[in-house]
Amino acid sequence: MTGAPTSDNTHQGDLFAQEPDRAQTMTEAFLEFHRANPHVYRALRDLARNWLTQGKTKCSITLLYNVARWSLSLRTEGEGMFELNDHYQAYYARALMRFEPDLAGMFNIRTAPEADSWIASFDEAAA
Repeated sequence: MTGAPTSDNTHQGDLFAQEPDRAQTMTEAFLEFHRANPHVYRALRDLARNWLTQGKTKCSITLLYNVARWSLSLRTEGEGMFELNDHYQAYYARALMRFEPDLAGMFNIRTAPEADSWIASFDEAAA
């Protein structure tokens, strides 16, 4: 395009004046993923219980997560395959220990503010 700029730039400012879409929180992303893929929780739960039957009491959620990632990927077809976001490990570790009494205390967990707040909301609701 050549020539002098036109004066039809009235809508250009609208692009920058718009409020950006609110970014999805990690908790919202995790819950969306979990609702669409409940089999991931079940796979992690089963792996953790299998670990216990071997006489072991502590385990790394990362270990179980990577075993689940590998085994679930083998059973998933299509482009992109099956992906597990590493950031969800904190949520799964807390959920497994909170909702599966036999798995309480199984994982050593680090501070993860969003995951800690999310799981605390269940404790507050139960009180």
